[in-house]
Amino acid sequence: MTPVLRAAEVFDLAFGLPLHILVNHAVVVLVPLGALAMVLMVFVPKLRTHFSYLSAGITLLGAVAATVAAQSGEALAERVGDPGVHEEWGDSLVPVAWALVAVSVIWVVLLRFTNRAVRVVAIIASAGVVGLSIASIVLVILAGHSGAEVTWANRVATDTSSVSPSPTPSATASAAALPAPSETAAGQNVLSLEMVAQRNTPEACWSVVDGSVYDLTAWIEQHPGGSGRIIGMCGRDATADFNTQHGGERGPASFLAEYRLGQLGQPAP
Repeated sequence: MTPVLRAAEVFDLAFGLPLHILVNHAVVVLVPLGALAMVLMVFVPKLRTHFSYLSAGITLLGAVAATVAAQSGEALAERVGDPGVHEEWGDSLVPVAWALVAVSVIWVVLLRFTNRAVRVVAIIASAGVVGLSIASIVLVILAGHSGAEVTWANRVATDTSSVSPSPTPSATASAAALPAPSETAAGQNVLSLEMVAQRNTPEACWSVVDGSVYDLTAWIEQHPGGSGRIIGMCGRDATADFNTQHGGERGPASFLAEYRLGQLGQPAP
């Protein structure tokens, strides 16, 4: 087993749940808490004696949590697909969180010295502490918001016109409710681009990827990257779209396989 695969397994699941989901709670608490604590140390000198080392320690825990979140996020993406900008914000948070740890520790140590030159450096370091604290809090907010948006934006109805009074039909039910596909010259119903083109709506979404036909109706509202990307694949050959977004990724390919109806030219189900 390669080191990459072992790392993916380590950061994949915890207690049967994605580790990424669990560790995110630590990130949104520890990173802002450490950042705010260090800002207080800078602006409220009387707190430094008892809380400066503790505050720096919290920034360390936050940086560790952010690192684990980034690694576990990659493992989760292998299972459910690319989360887009959420992953970018999460990856950006890691170096900023560690930079805050480093500058915080340096500043706390420099406070022990009374030499004028060292004090000047301490003042510069305190400015770095404040700047990195603000940056880390902003990145936590951006990463958290983009993650929530990827997960929930397309599952929560924002327009009453988009809400159907009946439950969303399953892929099988959707296919059964459609008109019978046209027959070939040989008198058999076969999977074809023409048949796929008739299923081009969210209520009946078929697509072609690498010569195979997939019924993606049930996957539209579950896609972590948003329903719009799947709807854009409906009724056409979306091989280029899929390979551009997920080429070489095992997770998305395995999820796609669950919705396979068959190869073009084969009898329709």
